[in-house]
Amino acid sequence: MSTKILSFTPSEKLQKSLKATQSEMARLAAQIEQIDPDEHDWLHRWAMISTVGASTRIENAVLTDAEIEWVDTTLTQQGHTTAFESKKAEILDKLSKDRKRSLEEVVGCRELLSIVYVQYEDFYPLSETVIRGLHHTLLDFYPNGKRYAGQYKTSPNQVLSINHDTKEQRVVLNPTPPGPQTDSAMQELVDWYNSVIRSNPWPLLVATEFVFRFLAIHPFQDGNGRLGRALFLIALLQSEDSELKTIIQISSIDRQIERHRPLYYKVRILVERHH
Repeated sequence: MSTKILSFTPSEKLQKSLKATQSEMARLAAQIEQIDPDEHDWLHRWAMISTVGASTRIENAVLTDAEIEWVDTTLTQQGHTTAFESKKAEILDKLSKDRKRSLEEVVGCRELLSIVYVQYEDFYPLSETVIRGLHHTLLDFYPNGKRYAGQYKTSPNQVLSINHDTKEQRVVLNPTPPGPQTDSAMQELVDWYNSVIRSNPWPLLVATEFVFRFLAIHPFQDGNGRLGRALFLIALLQSEDSELKTIIQISSIDRQIERHRPLYYKVRILVERHH
């Protein structure tokens, strides 16, 4: 694959659709710029809460947006997420014990997105170190994940579809093998991304291919889906499309993915077929 261009040429129909999307984004961005700063901050906070909720529920967590908003308020009282350990027992007491894993995933995703929104410019050019660090943040509050947080996988991590009636298992994603192949694939992916994100006229397509290839590699033992969606956000924010960046700050793409979850899973299966 060339490090200069996308691996495919957008059709005339797709380019026409992208141009129409860009025109609509320019119109919306102009409206957003007129919003009062306090209202903008409120919209941004709710976009993040919605994204945290959707991204974790896509992976079968169970907390609602209202519960996540309450958790966010509880943790923000001390100004940062390091308050989590001192607040954990109190939060779980109110949420119920069966939601412990969901809470840990929510807090990790919240911290991850907080970093992404503030530091995305500092992460360009993107590096494997940054990606590993973001993965470590994602799993930092999940005790069972700390042993592999920030580390590429050391054993195969096939994604299985399980028929709960027959117990039959089917492999739907057979990613890049661990070890040198994953190391090489991630280095190639990061090099390609940095060379194209600010030179290609279609940042939406670059972000899509970037995450498509990331999920095909599936470099980590756990958390690839949540991290992949955060990387999609980073790619959009690191593009040179100012209207796109303005809109993304108060939008929740993951909520749209959650609303169309069957289609999302179908596309993830197609990643394997084309990998």
